[in-house]
Amino acid sequence: MNSQMQSSHLVPLFDRATGHLRLPNDLIDVTQRMSHIESLESEALRAKDTTEPPSTEELKRLGDGKVATEGILDPLAYQIFSTIKNASLVVKVEIEIDVRTSTTDLWATTTRGVRGHSLDSITTDYQPIATERIPQILADLIVLRRPKQMGTAPISISSEILLEAQRKRPVAEAALSILTKGGLSDRQADLILKFHGKNARRWKISTTWSTDDSQEQSELYGVDAGNEGQWLAAKTGSEDRPGQLTYTPISTTEITKGIRKIMPRNWVSRPVELGI
Repeated sequence: MNSQMQSSHLVPLFDRATGHLRLPNDLIDVTQRMSHIESLESEALRAKDTTEPPSTEELKRLGDGKVATEGILDPLAYQIFSTIKNASLVVKVEIEIDVRTSTTDLWATTTRGVRGHSLDSITTDYQPIATERIPQILADLIVLRRPKQMGTAPISISSEILLEAQRKRPVAEAALSILTKGGLSDRQADLILKFHGKNARRWKISTTWSTDDSQEQSELYGVDAGNEGQWLAAKTGSEDRPGQLTYTPISTTEITKGIRKIMPRNWVSRPVELGI
């Protein structure tokens, strides 16, 4: 049974006191469409618009969840999707553990923000946020607890050697041997394998924002290695010609500073050209 079928019978959950909206994924598109239709300021504009209106069944489910009344979105629900549609800053946080990846999205205009997150492929949670809190929200997603220790020096390894070691990964001794022959100490080789192991939290923050005449993007990569601390990751080369991969130990305070560096100091109100 696919996720669309699994969510097709679910009713949204909406807490108007907090603005927290849990929406079945098959209702996201219709809620977007309703928000767009309601944003049209005149009957003439609505008459020209070709957006597909919600079905009777979709309206019933949205009504049962108090997201819409008499075919009109609740003002808070409308505000959430209006913010997403008009966002001029979009931030995506991807956290990978073993083979699973969770994604948190943040959308912001110059005055409002929304956080979206899904723990499964069936529902997505949305909640209004203050735009000035975005750096701290990102730091809280990345840093779950302060590590017992920090690394002392950066570790660099050839991407090709690392790939070769990962192929040998089922046999730990063989993988370690490849990394040490590639120039790492035993301790460094052990850390590199931990960074790419099942228990490490590998994370990536991507930001896109509007400028006066274009869009700009920035990214930050790292790994939460548990008791081994946080490490920033940096790559050289390309997919066709991979270069070096360098991990640099970083404190919790430095992570917050790094996040602020990939955030715009200010941005214009023109929406970025990205989908939800």
